[in-house]
Amino acid sequence: MRCIIPELISESEKKKQLLIRIDNAIKNSAFDMVENEDRTETPDEYIWVNQSEALNQQYKKYRNNKEKYGIVIFQVANDCIYTILNVKENLRLFKKVVIKSFPTTKNTKKTSKKSIPRISNKRTQGEDTAYYKPFIKRTQRIKADIRKNYYELGYYTNGSYMVKVDKKPADINFDSIDSEKIQSILDEYSNAVSSKIVAEFTSFSLLFPVCAHVVTQNEQKHFALNTNFVDIILTSHPTAKTKTILSSGMTFFVVKNEIVGLLMPLALIDKDYKLGTLESLGEFAVSEYLINKNKKNDSFGKFKI
Repeated sequence: MRCIIPELISESEKKKQLLIRIDNAIKNSAFDMVENEDRTETPDEYIWVNQSEALNQQYKKYRNNKEKYGIVIFQVANDCIYTILNVKENLRLFKKVVIKSFPTTKNTKKTSKKSIPRISNKRTQGEDTAYYKPFIKRTQRIKADIRKNYYELGYYTNGSYMVKVDKKPADINFDSIDSEKIQSILDEYSNAVSSKIVAEFTSFSLLFPVCAHVVTQNEQKHFALNTNFVDIILTSHPTAKTKTILSSGMTFFVVKNEIVGLLMPLALIDKDYKLGTLESLGEFAVSEYLINKNKKNDSFGKFKI
């Protein structure tokens, strides 16, 4: 079932209509909750050692639930598409999220600061609440990594991402790293092509439940990025644009030809799909990307790179 919220109405009216449609979906759903739901937490040790297997189990569970209970799709103009399991419990949970965080005013230059909706730092998560929508930066500051922290050539890095900083963070204990190693990574920039972060999406990954979707020019390659690391880089450098290496997915953030950040892509599913293909992001991201790409949606910049 698909519920469409039209474009030519106010943001508050969109929220009102969305809540009405959610209430109707709750009323019409024949299922109170997912049967035989295993709500036990997966041990971290298992996730780290068996990431691919754990992810496959989680996605298989979602797919089975989707086939058994069906889904309700809420399509909101100039916002996103929400795909919710057709179960009363899940729909009620989605309703709470909408009441708490769905904006009722647009963020425009003429809008006063008091009327601008506050964006939560928490992204919607949950295997039965899936979404694919334009990427929205959340304010994130550099935090000391529990494993390694490095500072060299004006960059902070934990080995997974790098960000240009004005000065060396004073509250972090740093490990030593060879400056030539950092420079060799930066030199890879010459192989990068234009790219764009087109969305954030539910990945069904236990480690990275919500990811950023970056697409290279001419839609040659598709990669998933860690949203927390993207947030940190864009918090420090909000005007940065991206360039990505086709072979590896290494994505650079650039301001006026200066590299201000970079990070490596995430491997979300097993090796049956080659990294860099749209399919490597998972079945849900593939279908939602194609839906949004083929419709006129200014929020996605019409997917022009």
